[in-house]
Amino acid sequence: MQNQPHEASSTLLRAAEVAALLGATEAQVRNMRARAQLPPPVKIPGLGLRWLRADLDQWLAQLASRR
Repeated sequence: MQNQPHEASSTLLRAAEVAALLGATEAQVRNMRARAQLPPPVKIPGLGLRWLRADLDQWLAQLASRR
């Protein structure tokens, strides 16, 4: 159980999972990526683009702190 926080923070998310996390559609995630409104994804050979959950969590925390 001790490894769970590390595993969760290093989780790689697909666009559909990012969309679900944000309550958005995949098209909105693609548009946000094109406008550099999301943290940059990581390109995984053979798998495509993935986002690190830790990067998204940090980005969301920064957005929340601006409120």
